[in-house]
Amino acid sequence: MARKSDFSLLARTLDLFPDPAVVRRAGDDVYLVANRAFIRIIGQAKQDVEGRRPEDVRVRFDPSDWEEYDRRLVRDGAVRDFPLHVTLPDGTRRTWLASSAREEVEGTDVIIATTKDVTELEEARLQAERHLRRVQALHEIDMAIAGSLDVRVTLGVVLAQILEHLGVDAAAVLLWSDTSRKLEFAAGRGFHTAALEHTRLAPGEGYAGQVARDRTTRIVRDLEAEPDGLTRSRDLGGERFRSYAATPLVAKGQLRGVLEVFSRSTLAFGREWREFLEVLAGQSAIALDGARLLEELRSSHEHLLDAYDHTIAGWARALTMRDAETWDHTERVTEVTLRLARRLGLPEDELIHVRHGALLHDIGKVGVPDSILRKPGPLDDDEWRVMREHPTFAYQLLSPIDFLRPALPIPYAHHEKWDGSGYPLGLTGANIPRAARIFAVVDVWDALRSDRPYRNAWDVDRTLAHLREQAGAHFDPAVVAEFLALHDEAGLEEMRPN
Repeated sequence: MARKSDFSLLARTLDLFPDPAVVRRAGDDVYLVANRAFIRIIGQAKQDVEGRRPEDVRVRFDPSDWEEYDRRLVRDGAVRDFPLHVTLPDGTRRTWLASSAREEVEGTDVIIATTKDVTELEEARLQAERHLRRVQALHEIDMAIAGSLDVRVTLGVVLAQILEHLGVDAAAVLLWSDTSRKLEFAAGRGFHTAALEHTRLAPGEGYAGQVARDRTTRIVRDLEAEPDGLTRSRDLGGERFRSYAATPLVAKGQLRGVLEVFSRSTLAFGREWREFLEVLAGQSAIALDGARLLEELRSSHEHLLDAYDHTIAGWARALTMRDAETWDHTERVTEVTLRLARRLGLPEDELIHVRHGALLHDIGKVGVPDSILRKPGPLDDDEWRVMREHPTFAYQLLSPIDFLRPALPIPYAHHEKWDGSGYPLGLTGANIPRAARIFAVVDVWDALRSDRPYRNAWDVDRTLAHLREQAGAHFDPAVVAEFLALHDEAGLEEMRPN
């Protein structure tokens, strides 16, 4: 057993240290020496510390930290700068970097330990890590906003980041409806029931309604003390939430909704936590506003396309009033041309132009006099020269219109022939636009099967025989082959009036 005087010099030396230092007896951890800094920090008298164990003087180390620290000390005989999380007698939590060495002093096996309080440095490090993680979370949200036109996808990313970085159990987004004038459930994560999916709150109704009305963040640390504000359905009690927070989603001064978060344990809701919640709400509002603008743009675009479509159809109907053809012919050749084009592999984004071109295939005839256009008998050579100008008239009419320029191949080139004998340019083979080659077969088929003032309709066999005969001369052989297959499979003759 070491004499007390054996530690006097060591005690005086440790008293010179500005940081806590102790000497513990190996085996039972009894404090043999505690320096002034250690005594001052734990707030007890020196005689009440020396000769006692840490737990006797209410100094508690986190068990997992202590076990690893002790294991390394036994294994290596020394430990340097090991982080220990300690609770002091007054309940204060601190982080110490402990350095210890096992020594023998006058026959006594002891552990000499010095510590340095790095609580503030550790908190700064953790805060920096939290800040970095939150910056990364905001970056992910920004990427979701930029990479998706679907607001549900973006809200899913936002909610996932909220659950990960705010330490809550569930989160929901309620959207403001201009139609119902209420907040309605849009997306949620972490719920055990579907209770909140039926949410419809007027401004001022419940916590979320109050947040929407006042446009301020609302925090409820203890829902058991204020149960009424969250009552929405009898099923909500099954969620067992203890804490709640909500913040408005506002973009460009307009309310877009409310972001709610829920915890099944009591949360502290510090300033930094609240600020990050509001930043996430701001990102969500940007996503919602962007989605709203895109939806309005899409709706306006669809209305514009509808207006174009109705205008084009109106032009086509007006043309049939001047020509010997009928509106039924125009509708029919348009539908069959689209079927054949799909069969031949034209992409869907081209089919809208094929449709417009088919509807306007004879728009150039507005430049042909009625005396020629409505003549009941065959045309003479001079009249044919005028009639053959109608594709050029179509080009002159449609080419200045950006929206209709992609539809030009059919009105301008559907009278070209595979062998180059067509008009107006005398194009040959694959030089003829594909849409025009497809339409030409359908147009001739329907024209031959229809009565005209100058001739009766041909029967089915004669018409199909003519198409076969003209494959490679008038028509693209591949298009004729696919049309004949479509004719047999789809029952095209059933589309024609009896």
